[in-house]
Amino acid sequence: MEQAAHILGAAAAIHRATGRAEVLDLFGRAIARLGLEHYIYALEDRTAGRSVRLSSLDLPPVAGEQGDPFFDYCCNDFRMTPTGAVFVEDYPYLPDAARAFIEGMARFGMSGGVALATRLRGGSGGLRGGFNLCGPLTRAEVEARVFPHVEVLRTLCLVTDMALVPHLALSGGGDLRSTVLTRREAEVLDLMRIGLTRQDCAARLGVSHGTVSTHLKSAYSKLGARNLQEALSVLEGA
Repeated sequence: MEQAAHILGAAAAIHRATGRAEVLDLFGRAIARLGLEHYIYALEDRTAGRSVRLSSLDLPPVAGEQGDPFFDYCCNDFRMTPTGAVFVEDYPYLPDAARAFIEGMARFGMSGGVALATRLRGGSGGLRGGFNLCGPLTRAEVEARVFPHVEVLRTLCLVTDMALVPHLALSGGGDLRSTVLTRREAEVLDLMRIGLTRQDCAARLGVSHGTVSTHLKSAYSKLGARNLQEALSVLEGA
């Protein structure tokens, strides 16, 4: 009960969070209580041909025509899918490329865990995706420590997905400039993108230097960015 209460408390905090960095920090702390040290959040907009992957680890890009097997095998319904190398033998239908991808993730400390979809293929908005939650766990450890808490983990993932999508440059999540930033915040970022200083921006927009700084600070917070480079990277969907 204590673990479930903590995870639901984290979901409530994520609902109130204002930036991507804060959301992911709260999420990572919550799942770590169950031995799930790492996560991959993968979201794909097949209509626009774009995808995004956020992870607690510095992972290499998914290569090859097969792509990330998560989209094809874990986004058909909302049921939990045990994942990782410790469960790979449960899925004899997996092609060799998908099996190799899953087994390769073990070297990053993602040997066992669960996948939980938050958006299903064919659903509204044209998006599909969700979370792969893993750790250096054995099959028995996943079954004992994680399975009993799947429903509260599902709630956590759904709340986190809703908090993250507005910060991602995918068509199903809307344009960041209109859904997250105010007009002035977007204008300041666009001007600084082309090399103007804060003082230049103030003169161009007819406001004070302090007002420009306030818009910039607010934009950074909403985008989960620490500086201009990170803010622009988020806007570009990197």
